[in-house]
Amino acid sequence: MNRWKKEVGKTGKKQLKLLLFVCLLLIVPFSVSAKAKEKKFAMNQNSILLYEGEKEDVSNVFEKIGEKQPQMIWKTQDKNVVTISSKGKITAKKAGKTKITVVSRKNPKQKATIKVIVKKRPAKREMVCRTDGAIFICKNNSLQVKKKTIRTKKEFKKFQTVLKKKQEKGLRKMLKKQYAGTNFKKKSIVLVPRLFSPYMNYKYKGMVTKFDAKGKLVGEIQIERSGDMEEPGVSYPAIVKSYAVVVRVPKAQEAMIDYYQIAFQD
Repeated sequence: MNRWKKEVGKTGKKQLKLLLFVCLLLIVPFSVSAKAKEKKFAMNQNSILLYEGEKEDVSNVFEKIGEKQPQMIWKTQDKNVVTISSKGKITAKKAGKTKITVVSRKNPKQKATIKVIVKKRPAKREMVCRTDGAIFICKNNSLQVKKKTIRTKKEFKKFQTVLKKKQEKGLRKMLKKQYAGTNFKKKSIVLVPRLFSPYMNYKYKGMVTKFDAKGKLVGEIQIERSGDMEEPGVSYPAIVKSYAVVVRVPKAQEAMIDYYQIAFQD
């Protein structure tokens, strides 16, 4: 009799544990999904590195979740370091650290914050830069990627995700193969999109810095261009395709440059 009671007791405990486990499985997904519904936007990176005078559209750092992006209010913790417009565009004023916060107008509880680090620019000078580079034709001819400077490993991984969404498998694979091992403590990667003729051959030769008429420092990317488009009796249609010019440059040199331009060597 005692043995039978023990067996019944053991069975009851097992059933009770099983019941509690099932209840837990039902409760946890519900609470997680409830939290997910409350969240309207999130950060795809937790910090931005800029140099004095640079501008950045920080709204690209926040990913929307759901069909509609909520109306947002942008705030800067320190206006002396960075200022921010009503559309989420920041301007780096002076060296320092601060935070940018975005808040939903409809629900002030929905917000996110990103750290902004501003560094002082080194003295500008004309020089031959120590770089390596590559030129890649894009699959998606409507690739809408503006000049992109990648200064950290996290930014590199995020840009890989952007290319995946844009179905740029070839460019993504090339960047991963040639530049994933970049030491971002010493170097930056600059991607400059351009429209080139597909009937020519292009080869990266190097980069120099030059002052323009307004005193801004230009990163002049030198590209060797070859191919014969003047063959008698042959008519070439006016077609251009999207190319990505990728340059890896030392951080101290990249920090000096105000903008980039292409110089062909025929």
